Amino acid sequence: MDSEQLEKELARVWQRVNAASAPWEGGPPAAPESQAPMDAPSIAREASLDAINLIKRQSRGESIRMAQLLELKEKQAAELRARLDAAQTENAALRRRAQREDEIVYDKLQAVSRELEAAREALKAQEESFRAEAESLRGAADGARRQSAAEAARLREMERGWFERERALLLRIAEL
Repeated sequence: MDSEQLEKELARVWQRVNAASAPWEGGPPAAPESQAPMDAPSIAREASLDAINLIKRQSRGESIRMAQLLELKEKQAAELRARLDAAQTENAALRRRAQREDEIVYDKLQAVSRELEAAREALKAQEESFRAEAESLRGAADGARRQSAAEAARLREMERGWFERERALLLRIAEL
């Protein structure tokens, strides 16, 4: 019942109560055709019963509305609980997946780091080998230069010796 209907019903009940308790002007009120004439106490009692019935109807209607509202709220709460459970389950799954992916990334990063360190060590060893080989080649080149210079000096010395022998032989031949 909306508020307008409630006001009409209450006005009707109070009108009956006031009519029963007020002195009758121009005679007693006319009784409805379906009812026998009533005296003031019975009208008041009937008005009270009508008021009580009205309040009971309102109370039952309000109870039904509250029960429906409570049922609706319980359904909404159950839906929200289900959604929360689903969200928590999904969140837990996402966390586990993220943790696995983090572990995979961490393992790959460690493997790359180890490979990089091994490559650095290999590069360092190769550079050291190249340095040693370059030192060896420089030493060999220096030795070859010295040997070549010594050989060239020895050949010049031999050539001078041959020239001198040849000149000496030519001088002897010219003396003979």
